[in-house]
Amino acid sequence: MCDHSKALDYAERAHKINEKELSQRDPNLANSCSNLGLAYDNMNKYPKALEFYEKALKIRQMTLPSNHPDVANSYSHISRVHSIMSNYEAALAYAEKACKIKEKILSSNHPDLATAYYNTGLAYDNMKQYQKAFEFYKKALKIRETALSSNLPELALVYSIMSFACIKMHQEEKALRYAKDAHKIREKSLPLNHTDLANSYYNIGYLHEKMKKYSKALEFYEQAATAAERSQPFNPAHVKLYQEHYQNMRKKIKSHSD
Repeated sequence: MCDHSKALDYAERAHKINEKELSQRDPNLANSCSNLGLAYDNMNKYPKALEFYEKALKIRQMTLPSNHPDVANSYSHISRVHSIMSNYEAALAYAEKACKIKEKILSSNHPDLATAYYNTGLAYDNMKQYQKAFEFYKKALKIRETALSSNLPELALVYSIMSFACIKMHQEEKALRYAKDAHKIREKSLPLNHTDLANSYYNIGYLHEKMKKYSKALEFYEQAATAAERSQPFNPAHVKLYQEHYQNMRKKIKSHSD
């Protein structure tokens, strides 16, 4: 927090100088506004961050081509802050604008386009439009599968978020397939004490339970609890949650066998 405070102080000082010395139509003033917005963003001062991101966008719209990367970046920043502030309709509108620009200016397999698709998917997800969200996640996945090593955690994240989208659409078998894909990558790429591994075991256990495969659910809940006990940073709430699911599943299996 201390570093972010210093960064905000420097950004505010620099911006005051830039406001005096630069024209209101100077792209460098837009950069100054964007930097100050980012500094507020990092301090979790989201209304102020939004104010300066919007100022940056206004200048860029006046001075740059409509499909300039900096315009797209402004849209992305504004979308993200609206999402944090639970303004989901606005977040989606700006995410779509950023995505359309990046589709025009980037190659079809560019990693930044994958990020734009992923962010648009998240925006649809927050609007509970899960099928649309899934479509954009799938576009992001296609690029990342090509551009990234098959064992990178970033790829696991896309598989995981696609699994959650499938759960929301009550497509448990499909969700399980993506959850397993995410888990395979995490087993290969993460240390044994990483919190994502415990969460991955839990997600697979939960899906097996939803599909009434109780023995498999029990197996993965136990692995989740064991992994959570060695996770760093240690999270007692996660340990308790996974142990409760494990114990409840044991009781359910016992009651079914009686």
